[in-house]
Amino acid sequence: MSLHALSGSGRLRALRILLVDDDALVRCGTADMLSYAGYHVIEAGSGTAALAILAEEDALDLLITDNRMPGMSGAALIAHVRRERPTLPILLITGYASRGDDIDTDVGLLAKPFREAGLLAALRDLLGQGEIGG
Repeated sequence: MSLHALSGSGRLRALRILLVDDDALVRCGTADMLSYAGYHVIEAGSGTAALAILAEEDALDLLITDNRMPGMSGAALIAHVRRERPTLPILLITGYASRGDDIDTDVGLLAKPFREAGLLAALRDLLGQGEIGG
């Protein structure tokens, strides 16, 4: 998978990322980094909001979610997504060093705080790409 994917018409389109974080400042900063790198970002402030978006958006290429959120945790969101979209790549952003036993090992992990270079490197590792963005 590259920074772009083929659309139904065979044209390239920017990868579509669903970004979930309850902290508006972190979410906005992360969305800016991703947009600057050429991604199309859809933002959600909670796991529940993310599920509503997932129900409407078929053309999502990646999920990035915080783990600690009120209501629905990132782990619970990931479990739900795995049932509905088992092949969707997922990156978990967390302030903790490990992913926990309730999160699959194929889920990427990025520790907070992070910079743009770290975010793009985590996406590169997750998607198996040589170069992504800046």
